[in-house]
Amino acid sequence: MRKTVLDAYNAEREVDNITYKNLVVTIASILGFSLLGGLFLALALGIFGEEVLRANLEGYYLLLFDAAVVTIVLFAYKPVLHFIKNIWDVSVLKNGKTYLYLLIGFIIIALTQYVMLELFSFESAGQQREQLGSLGLQNSLQSIIYVLSVAIITPIKEEILYRGILYRFFEKKYSFLVGIIISSFIFGILHGGFPVTAMIMGIVFAMLYKKTQSIIPSIILHIIWNLLVSISMIVSL
Repeated sequence: MRKTVLDAYNAEREVDNITYKNLVVTIASILGFSLLGGLFLALALGIFGEEVLRANLEGYYLLLFDAAVVTIVLFAYKPVLHFIKNIWDVSVLKNGKTYLYLLIGFIIIALTQYVMLELFSFESAGQQREQLGSLGLQNSLQSIIYVLSVAIITPIKEEILYRGILYRFFEKKYSFLVGIIISSFIFGILHGGFPVTAMIMGIVFAMLYKKTQSIIPSIILHIIWNLLVSISMIVSL
């Protein structure tokens, strides 16, 4: 018998929520390891000089390091690992409605991006390029690593953190509205070059999870969008 969204929702209700302590420990661990990495980076810059290391320290390399930190923390901290174990339901891809949700979500994100960039010039594509390091791409290998980092690994990492953990934590503890507002707001402000578009994306991704009870659709849409953006950045260089 095929698993329905209602079945998935009921199963979701049975998963114990993590506590504020679990959430704080997770965030503090990720930030702590990242700061430790930054300390080693500062020492390396002092020893070898900025010019030697600059080529290897573009934004997309730092994203890979960040993803590695998140992976280590999640696998090491059992309460959170247990919390996200049931969010990977691939059977939703057998449901035609899932692809309708993906299409609607893509259209909403594309329209938002167009309005913010082209009509109001409220957000900056140039700042996004600078943050991610696409301006420093010099060869095919760097371009491949850039796409792998920005379009594949980062979407998976962000969906686990923002939808799999943050959204579900606040949704379970308070309500769907609280979960979607807090997770999307944080997602938006941490994407400095395009906060409004990112916040709308966060809402769309959370809605995808709500409608399917799986993180797979939001990962797919996130990858598709980041893939289009990263390729367009490379082509425009």
